[in-house]
Amino acid sequence: MYKKKIFLTIDFEDWKYDTSVSYSILKNNKINEKLLFKTYFNIQDFIDKNLNGDKITFFCTGILAEKFPQIIKEISKNGHEIACHYYNHKKITDDTLDNFEYNLLKSKEKFENVTNKPLKGFRAPKFSIHHSHRDYLKIVSRIFKYDSSLNLNSMQDLKKISCEDIDINFFPVFTSKFFFNILKYKPGGTYMKLFPYRILYNNILETLSKNEKPIIYLHPYEFLQNKEFAFNFEELKHKNFFFSSYFMLRQNQWNSGNSFIIKKLKKIFNVYESGGKIENLI
Repeated sequence: MYKKKIFLTIDFEDWKYDTSVSYSILKNNKINEKLLFKTYFNIQDFIDKNLNGDKITFFCTGILAEKFPQIIKEISKNGHEIACHYYNHKKITDDTLDNFEYNLLKSKEKFENVTNKPLKGFRAPKFSIHHSHRDYLKIVSRIFKYDSSLNLNSMQDLKKISCEDIDINFFPVFTSKFFFNILKYKPGGTYMKLFPYRILYNNILETLSKNEKPIIYLHPYEFLQNKEFAFNFEELKHKNFFFSSYFMLRQNQWNSGNSFIIKKLKKIFNVYESGGKIENLI
């Protein structure tokens, strides 16, 4: 029986490294190469067992191509698409337009030097491009073939962007509403952890009913079960007490309960099949 297709994508970054940069936590901050390889092998194992070994898209931070090119080479060598997740994992609007363009070009060059393949796609960290960021989207459209940064309820929402000088393929992650249309749901990350499988299923059904491509986004830490990326209190002790206490609790959002995500992911891929790499849609 023919199964409709959905697209699994991975926002591939070192969460602990990036978080430490954002909050100035660790003085000797390094990419955890061993743990990133472990997460990648866990992801590949999931793909082999549940997606029939299909090839998918990894949106990777440029800092990995610079500091840990071996992991980028491994992912690319196995036939997956490498796409850009900016240089550092930060909101793109925290940078000026000039710095934004510089970081995109720097990332593109580093990825292409590592993989010897053209870099075609971009996804902003934290989905931090919105309709109003036309100047940022114009830069993205000059450098990449497609963008997967937007959260939309319908492709009709793109009409809010004047497209005369934004020439790019958009593959958004579609949102849906639930609980009396009050809450929004994105198919991935913390949303998949907190909310029941039925909401994920309904989101995909709604997206397919609009003849759009359902895209799920996950992260390396969601393929771990023992909070390996988490900070311990000793690493946070030089920060003030309130920050340390708050952060010890808050980081559970990313590092706990990941078994719930994997169960839902297995279940949804029993219903649908993998659509493969995003670049194949252009």
